[in-house]
Amino acid sequence: MVAGIVHLRGYDLDEPRTRDAILASLLGEERVLKLIKSRDLPGTPMELAAAKVHDELAGHGDRQRGRLRADHPRRRQAAGHCRRSPGASWSAGSSVPATDAYVTWKVGRYVDREFLSRGR
Repeated sequence: MVAGIVHLRGYDLDEPRTRDAILASLLGEERVLKLIKSRDLPGTPMELAAAKVHDELAGHGDRQRGRLRADHPRRRQAAGHCRRSPGASWSAGSSVPATDAYVTWKVGRYVDREFLSRGR
């Protein structure tokens, strides 16, 4: 979804800076702002995508990718356990799709606000 929005706004998905911006935006607005404040991320996803020179997230590209990959399985593992576990309550099992939908909606709104059209 994020890559689709970014592509429709006129960004080239083959460029490394655009890919880094997409990965950063998947972390969510609150996390991105925390990383910028702690100087682990050089700027917002829009700034990363619009940079004139790709700098591998100012030398932190591998760390950011690793952080994103580490967070994702933990979230999905808890959700998967609730779905598979016969002892999980109905409310816990039914809240997982709602949570997934909410997080997807929240990230989509963030990406919609963050990435401006390049106007090819």
